[in-house]
Amino acid sequence: MTDYYSLLRIPPEASKLDIINAYRRAKLTFRKDSLAVYSLYTEDELAQIRQQVDKAYAVLSDREKRQAYDVQHGYVSAAGNEDKAWLDEDELREEEEEFREVSADVSPAANQEGASNVVTLHRRKVRDYDPDLERRIQSAEEFPGALLREVREYRGISLQEVADHTRISMVYLQAIEAEDMSALPARAYLKGYLGQYAAEIDLEPHCVVQGYPPLSTD
Repeated sequence: MTDYYSLLRIPPEASKLDIINAYRRAKLTFRKDSLAVYSLYTEDELAQIRQQVDKAYAVLSDREKRQAYDVQHGYVSAAGNEDKAWLDEDELREEEEEFREVSADVSPAANQEGASNVVTLHRRKVRDYDPDLERRIQSAEEFPGALLREVREYRGISLQEVADHTRISMVYLQAIEAEDMSALPARAYLKGYLGQYAAEIDLEPHCVVQGYPPLSTD
C-alpha cells in the first residue's frame, strides 16, 4: 500500500497548510504535460498516481480520517493539534481557492518550476576518488540495489539524509537498495521514489529507473 505521506513528500507531523501545498505540487508534477515526469511514466501510470494523490489529500486533509490513518500506520498524529496542524475555515477556503486557480491554468514555465521540486541534486565532494567506481557508474546500463547503495555510500550520503530530503520512508529506501519488491509500492509509485532517490545520490533518474532490475524484468 502506498504511504500517503511519502507520496506527497511531507512528514507525518505536517500541518494542514503543508498538506495543501504538497497536494498542489503533486498535482502540477503529475499532469500529463509535466516536464518533471516526461518519459518516466505511461499515461495509465500517471492517471493511477493522480488518483492516489487525490486519495492521499482526501484522507490527510480531513482531521478524523487523518487521525485514523495515523493510528493504523503507527504515526504520531498531528491531526489533533488545533494550533499547528489545522487552519481556520477562512484560511482553508483561501488556500483551496488559490489551488483551484493555479491548477486550472498552468504554463510550461510553471511545470519546469514544479520539476525542480522532484529532482534536486545535492553534489558532494568525494573524499577518496575511486576511478574504478566512477567508470562503472558512467558505463552502467543496469543499476541494481547493491550498486545504488555503493554509490550512495561513496558520495557520503546517509540513507537518513535521503529520507529527510525526499520524504520517502526509510522502509521504502531500504527496500530499494535490497530490491525487496514485497516491501515496495506498485510499479508507478516505485518509479517516482526511485527517481527521487537517484537524484539525491547524483545519478540520472531516467537511467536509474530504466536500469533498475526489478522494474526491467516485470
